[in-house]
Amino acid sequence: MTATELRLSLPQGLTSFIISVMAATGKILGFACNSKNQQIRTAIRAVLGRVKARTPRAWKRILEKIQRFEVRKMADGDLGEWISEYDGPSMSEVAKICFAAKTAAEIRAALLMEAKFEDRTQWPGIVRLCPTIARTADYAVATVAHEIGHAAATAKDMQHRNAPDQEWASEAAADRYAYLWGFGREIRSRIETRSLGHHGPARGQCIEWEGKYYRLNRRFSYEEITEAEFRK
Repeated sequence: MTATELRLSLPQGLTSFIISVMAATGKILGFACNSKNQQIRTAIRAVLGRVKARTPRAWKRILEKIQRFEVRKMADGDLGEWISEYDGPSMSEVAKICFAAKTAAEIRAALLMEAKFEDRTQWPGIVRLCPTIARTADYAVATVAHEIGHAAATAKDMQHRNAPDQEWASEAAADRYAYLWGFGREIRSRIETRSLGHHGPARGQCIEWEGKYYRLNRRFSYEEITEAEFRK
């Protein structure tokens, strides 16, 4: 019996029920998701649809990188996270190893490690989301867009942020993509959840860092400013 024949042989009410269950638990534009929460699933679908329509190259990257969306309880204050499978050293560790390399073998090893670090943004991973983002549609969309932004970002995207801190470069790159996809209003609506130490400043905000002053401009790049500009 074909799927069509099976559907026609079932009572209409049962058929509608099966279709609704499949819609609530199936893949979202090809991506697996373990949540049945319709607010979260709608947000994921909305963001993925924009990515596909507006940035085909980014869409190709996330097709290759995002393995699934996982909704589960997270630590207090955490709303979402891009979890890459990258298991190499951090930027500071790479710098220390490269600086300390003396012999030909050490230099080769350092260069390989540096290449692995530069390629870290291409590793696959999962988007993890906290169930509490479902409290409003805007909240869910903003969180999903930001985390997918992390998955879409490349090493070059982060270099172009000119950030004084690597983590801030990653956060700015993610927000830049969310804005490109048309979710700027939603991102701004959750500004009260930002942690300055983790996320860095929001677009247009200024910050002092290690005796220097920076502004995150409209292109999501950090520009150095004077102390007088900072204190305006």
